[in-house]
Amino acid sequence: FVVFAFSYLIRVLLGMPNYDALYASITLLVALSPCALVISTPATTLSALSWAARKGILVRGGEFLEKIATIRNACFDKTGTLTTGKPQLVQVCVCTPDPSRGESCITESACWHGGETIEPAAAEALAFAAAMEQHSTHPIAEAVVRAAERFQLPLPELSNHRDLPGLGVSAEFNGVEVKVGQRKFFQDLNQDFSEHILKLESKGYTVAICQVGTTLTALALQDEPVPAAKNVIAEVNSLGIRTLMLSGDNPATAQAVAEKVGIKEVHAHLMPKDKTEIIEKLEGEGGTIMVGDGINDAPSLTRASVGIAMGGLGSDIALNAADIVLMNDKIERIPDTVRLGRRCVGIIRANLILSISVVIILTIFSFFGKLPLPIAVLGHEGSTVVVILNGLRMLGGPGRSKFQSA
Repeated sequence: FVVFAFSYLIRVLLGMPNYDALYASITLLVALSPCALVISTPATTLSALSWAARKGILVRGGEFLEKIATIRNACFDKTGTLTTGKPQLVQVCVCTPDPSRGESCITESACWHGGETIEPAAAEALAFAAAMEQHSTHPIAEAVVRAAERFQLPLPELSNHRDLPGLGVSAEFNGVEVKVGQRKFFQDLNQDFSEHILKLESKGYTVAICQVGTTLTALALQDEPVPAAKNVIAEVNSLGIRTLMLSGDNPATAQAVAEKVGIKEVHAHLMPKDKTEIIEKLEGEGGTIMVGDGINDAPSLTRASVGIAMGGLGSDIALNAADIVLMNDKIERIPDTVRLGRRCVGIIRANLILSISVVIILTIFSFFGKLPLPIAVLGHEGSTVVVILNGLRMLGGPGRSKFQSA
């Protein structure tokens, strides 16, 4: 409007007839109207968000599609993300005091190896572990509870229940401390017991430890990788994105899963703050995607450039912290989302170049009075229609992936 007024006054002062000055200035006003420029981004991002929603990819806003287009690192949690998140309990071994040796040891009679019946000592330990984990939504906790329900074990009543994220849980039973968690939650483990745990972990099992007083129990769980995980990692790598695994599990188990899915860089035995620190470091190396599903992943999901949570297995805290939610836990949608963001940004740039170019060309011709008003209107509205139609191409998504199945 300032340019319109300036153009009109200058033309009148230069002696141009009032009608001609007004006509030329109105033509200039139409030429300068940035309708196409303004609609360039919304038309494209809304179309992209619409396609994503139809495919079960819920994005909080167009800004995250723009961010994911420039990502150079992708961090994956292990349990419930690269694995099915439905581990099965395959072994329970109790470490009981042995006065003759003066230390605790594991006996075959105190171990259960997945049979239809369970040994009394293993059953008692499993009941305590299930009692500790019965209110947790963590996949490992749910697996322990399912195993206890399978054998219809009565669960003891515990008191003073405390949850320590990234470590485990503790409680009391008749004044005796009860703990369940990872190895780093326990101090000075018996040598025989530690060696047994190492053997289990070398086989790719996740091991949870239950302690009741001085009695220790190893609960080995097996969680298979998601069938699509290997192809997903391969496609993410093909997009020029570095992949890493960030896991709170032990190094041996994490490395075994990483080898199956094709991830070369593994960081294990991580607390939530450790994951966040790694994310912060990677943020300075081109931005980061964090993919996770649990409460322990919430801080790193928030800190990453783009946090992606699993909508089915994910905890409420993780879902609230994430910028993108994958419904039905379809990890294969991650490469699609990256390519969707890149194509979205490419179309936005094309729209901006087109709309600005049209404005500049129309302005130059109209400023010198060489442009009829109908032509200015046609160029203005025509460019708006063109950028909208170009943006609507995003309704077709990012294109088909070579790894994507029908």
